[in-house]
Amino acid sequence: MRVVVLLLALVAGAAGCATDCQSSCEKIWAETGCGTPDPTIFDEASRDARIAECMQHCEGAMLKYGDPGPYEPNIAVSQSASPCLENQRQAAMWMECVDLAACETLEKNVCAPIYNVGACNCDGQKCD
Repeated sequence: MRVVVLLLALVAGAAGCATDCQSSCEKIWAETGCGTPDPTIFDEASRDARIAECMQHCEGAMLKYGDPGPYEPNIAVSQSASPCLENQRQAAMWMECVDLAACETLEKNVCAPIYNVGACNCDGQKCD
C-alpha cells in the first residue's frame, strides 16, 4: 500500500512540473525567473510586455502541426539569425530547452528565440 501511495505522489508531482508557454516565457523574462536577458529592459511593464509577446508567439506555434525541420534550440545563434517558432513540435523543443537551460545559457541565445520573440508574431515569420 505504501508503495502505491508513494508512486502516485511521484506521478502527481511530476505532472505538476509540466513545461508550458507561460512557465517558459516567465523563466526568461520574469524577475522571479532569470530576470531579463535584455539589459535595456528595467521596468516591470516592459518585462510584462515581453512575457505577453513570448506567450503569444509560443501559443500561436502550438496551434500549428508540423515537423521540427532544421530547428535546433540547443545551439547558440546570433540575435539577428534567431528563428521563429513555426509549429507545435518546435515550440515543444523550445520549451524543453528553456526548462532545462541555466540562465547563463539563455543569455547566450541558446534556446532561441529569446531576444527577438516579439518580431516573430507575424504568422510564424519575422515581421522586421
